[in-house]
Amino acid sequence: MDFPIVDPNTDDYESLQWDIVFCDVHESDFGKKVHLSSPFGAKDVIKDLEWEATHRTWDENAEMWAMDLDAVGRAAVHLDEAGYSIAATKSVGQALDE
Repeated sequence: MDFPIVDPNTDDYESLQWDIVFCDVHESDFGKKVHLSSPFGAKDVIKDLEWEATHRTWDENAEMWAMDLDAVGRAAVHLDEAGYSIAATKSVGQALDE
């Protein structure tokens, strides 16, 4: 699935035109992860993502969902099918291309 790659001038992802933004690639003890900026209403759809395939968890410090970087494509399809508009930051796009 293709989705827009954005280079926002803000960390306020909720102010952007997309419902869900894959953002903030970071290293964890378990490899590269990405945060999801998402509305509260998306939590059940995100929780429906297969944990074994995405390792999605709630990151209390960031107040965002986090998942494996290599699960972004699978998650994007699932979220798109649930009716959410999706984008990714430039840093996520670059990490996916690596």
